[in-house]
Amino acid sequence: MTTDKNKISVRRAMLLYLTTTFPLAQRLIPIYSARNGKQAGWLSPVISIVFLLLLALIVDRLYKAFDGLSFMDIVCEITGKAVGKIICGIWGLWILIELSKFVRYFAERTVSTIMTDTKVDILIAIILVTVAIGLYSGIIVLCRMNEIILPITILAFLTVALMIAPNVKTLYLTPISRLDIIPALKASVGTTGIWAYYLVIFFISDGFTNKNHLKSESIKIIFFLAVITLMLNIMTIGVFDHSVVERLHSPYMVAIKEISVFNTFQKSEPFAAALWVLEDFLLFSVFSYAFLNILRSLFGLSDINFLIAPTLIFVYFFSLFIAESRFELENFSNLIAIPTNIILFIVLPAILFLVGKIRRKV
Repeated sequence: MTTDKNKISVRRAMLLYLTTTFPLAQRLIPIYSARNGKQAGWLSPVISIVFLLLLALIVDRLYKAFDGLSFMDIVCEITGKAVGKIICGIWGLWILIELSKFVRYFAERTVSTIMTDTKVDILIAIILVTVAIGLYSGIIVLCRMNEIILPITILAFLTVALMIAPNVKTLYLTPISRLDIIPALKASVGTTGIWAYYLVIFFISDGFTNKNHLKSESIKIIFFLAVITLMLNIMTIGVFDHSVVERLHSPYMVAIKEISVFNTFQKSEPFAAALWVLEDFLLFSVFSYAFLNILRSLFGLSDINFLIAPTLIFVYFFSLFIAESRFELENFSNLIAIPTNIILFIVLPAILFLVGKIRRKV
């Protein structure tokens, strides 16, 4: 069982969501938006916010209907214990796959940018050992670390945005007409698929404090995420044009390289890379904690510390197995991961809510 000292407030949970989601948005959303939405791709957050708000309202209603229960227990109450455990097991398996993918992305990106003489498997081992230390420390410690890292992340992003703003060309973002509705919808698929990790946050603990503030805290974070994602799209597509952004591995990092104010901001790339390492550490920790907590619920375990090492050892080997190259990783993300995220983390909760309504449990 989860003791009160291991419970976190919904505010801290939403801040963790922002920290784990925004770095992924920085790396993936501009590419997906440019590739599928062309010059209208920067509008993808405007559409995706609708789906995320609906998801947040569904989760809030479920928690209010089943006061005192964890999200996994709520699923079991709606569908029955057997079906509920199968659904939670599927969520857990997919979270583990996504965790392995993120770890491999981290290693590939680090090797190709700042540590070119280091082997991928060594980097993976180092980061996973660090994650293990964080997991043994507990979720409260991770939340406190996040309260330091997140403000630095947002301040750094806003500084970069301010410096890049003069280079944004409206020619690359316009014209926008009714003919761009379909491209913008296509672009929003990628944004929605990444924002869908909202649901993962509710697996990191069996209980949250101040759940009566869940809706208001969620709405604030969602709107903030939409604004900074919109800024991200504008400062990448608006500087390089969609035809260039869709071919870049990391448009945001390339945008940082473009900054030149008295030749001082060109040295900001190492700082951004170091910040990404800290963000990745929290991302891996949150997904690991979510997977382990699902195991706790499925098997009725009182403690999960003994599972930390076996889980991360599996992630180590599976992250090396999941793809042969960065190209395969990107194909996996675009063709499989993003649609699966939408199905499992947005469509499935909506179905569960409808089932709960039909069975008069919600």
